[in-house]
Amino acid sequence: MGLGSWALQTAIDSYILANLGTRSCDDGHERFLSRSLCFNVMANTYQSGYRQLAVWQKSMDLAVEVYRCTKSFPNDELFGLTSQMRRASVSVPSNISEGKGRYSRGELVHFLFNGRGSLLELQTQITLAGRLGYLPERQSLKLEERSAEVGRMLNGLITRFKTST
Repeated sequence: MGLGSWALQTAIDSYILANLGTRSCDDGHERFLSRSLCFNVMANTYQSGYRQLAVWQKSMDLAVEVYRCTKSFPNDELFGLTSQMRRASVSVPSNISEGKGRYSRGELVHFLFNGRGSLLELQTQITLAGRLGYLPERQSLKLEERSAEVGRMLNGLITRFKTST
């Protein structure tokens, strides 16, 4: 068991003792309440915390802006670039929230990387939409700036959790 795993296990055991107590087993030894109960409590706490993340909030704002901007795209792009941009923009905050709902930092980092990949897809699609004339230059620059900000925030979060695993 690595130091990170040991620290996590110690935190879980402390949490169980402090908040859930102990129970006697048939063999007379004191045992912690079910770890799965603790994980459920921790997951609910962890899961609800994604809405407080600034990167999740900014990525939601970006997705809303992408939906607004793509309304004016040509109808023949509805199942093409419009759909791709919308799906990529929704994927960013979705991956952040899914990662926050996982039990380990490794899983969180995995989903943050997925969100980052979706963001890079979106940035490429914004550039393409601008080149095709679907986005006015001002809208294109605004989306590029917002996506770059979300990217910096995601990179910071990935670095923070990746180095602490």
